[in-house]
This record gives sequence, C-alpha cells and structure tokens, in this order.
Amino acid sequence: KKAGQFRTLWKTYDEQVDTAAAMMTTGFAEEFRQTTDDAKDAFVAAEAEVTADVVAQAVMTASAGQVEVLIFLNQFTTKKDAESVLTPFRLKVTLIDVEQGWLVSDVQAS
Repeated sequence: KKAGQFRTLWKTYDEQVDTAAAMMTTGFAEEFRQTTDDAKDAFVAAEAEVTADVVAQAVMTASAGQVEVLIFLNQFTTKKDAESVLTPFRLKVTLIDVEQGWLVSDVQAS
C-alpha cells in the first residue's frame, strides 16, 4: 500500500470497516456501517478487493471548525472469476474539528 492509496480486502473486511469508522463522527459512522453491512455478504462472496488511488485533491472551503475537500480517485475492483474494473470517482469529504480531532462527518460521491 502506498501513500494516497486505500484498500478494502474481502478477507479483512470487518477490520477495515472498524478502522475507517474510527475516523468518522458517531452519526456518519452509523450511516457508513449500515452501508457496509448491506454490502458485506456480496463483497465477501465475490472475494472482492478494491484499491482506490488518490489522483488529486483540493480544499473547497475551510474554517476553524470545518473543511470540505474534493478528492479524485481511481478505484480498481477485482473479484474472483472477473476482470479488474477501473472506476473514476470524485468525492466531496467534510471534516469537522471535534474534541477527538478532525473527523469525517460526510462523504458525497459523484
């Protein structure tokens, strides 16, 4: 794994969800866990591996307590018995400064 790269592997799905959720606000972590719980069975059954490389990023807005960042990713998905698929993504990520530090409070994909 290199800097600016994120991976999700079917073998360690739950641990990776826990690691990601620890960097989120409580409310967004609950939403994230529901989404990942809904996707888990199909992800594991397909023995999927997803690698997302950050291609570019920029700060959209910033204040003392909140930052909105635009992130461009190239996502590579591999499943058993299937060819790899490349999907470009654009994410708007909102982080807020809370007592524990900066946490993700929202992610919008397009």
